[in-house]
Amino acid sequence: MKLLSLFVFLFLSEQFLFAQPPAAIESDLLKLFKKIDYHSKDYAAANTEFGKKLAYYAEKYPATINQDFKLLKKAHLYISTSADGLYRIYSWESFTDGNVTWFENVTQYKAGARTFSSFYSSADGDYGDIRPKDEQIFTLKYNRKTYYLVVYISVDSTPDVVGGIQAFTIDDGKLTGANLFQTIADLRTNELTYGYNFSSITGKSIIKKPVVNFDSKNLTIRLVLADTTNGNLAYKHYLYKFNGQYFKKVKN
Repeated sequence: MKLLSLFVFLFLSEQFLFAQPPAAIESDLLKLFKKIDYHSKDYAAANTEFGKKLAYYAEKYPATINQDFKLLKKAHLYISTSADGLYRIYSWESFTDGNVTWFENVTQYKAGARTFSSFYSSADGDYGDIRPKDEQIFTLKYNRKTYYLVVYISVDSTPDVVGGIQAFTIDDGKLTGANLFQTIADLRTNELTYGYNFSSITGKSIIKKPVVNFDSKNLTIRLVLADTTNGNLAYKHYLYKFNGQYFKKVKN
């Protein structure tokens, strides 16, 4: 009888955890997120704790890929989701290195009936300094395959900003980089980058002329060009056009 009671208790406990409501998940994450404070001596550990818990929930509860997380967004958790709802990136500022702004990332994606997640920490040397710009995961569908073009920004130091666009695809249940860009000669890569002096931005010019733009109709990418003499944003662009295999730079 005791063994049966224990079995029933464990079964019900597991069912309770599996049925964790969205509000409870966000409440738990919000408590951990608020611990990430530059003035706290434990902020590095708080980053790791939050990142691992977020990755756990993202994989354990597949419905989170569609969850709004309004409270976490209000607390400055950045969330970008692909148009097809199969790929999502969570990012937040980790407050870990003085004037350099670092960001931590959790990725979440669906492959068939399964949902996967990964936590990328700058403390581990991963790409934790990359933050997607809000609502800028573009989708390219070609030859029965879906590619995700992620526009990101990284603040390397007080005056300098580095950013770009990265290409990914979900292949055989794994999220992998897709070498969709041709740079020089026949070199193919999954990333195009730019860099500029942040102080060169004035007023609303950065809003009027975005640094990266994807035209889904003409299958082109415009990437901002900085002045090589002083690093200031020049608002001239490189143009890359998709030729059926990759994006190749063409004359403007």
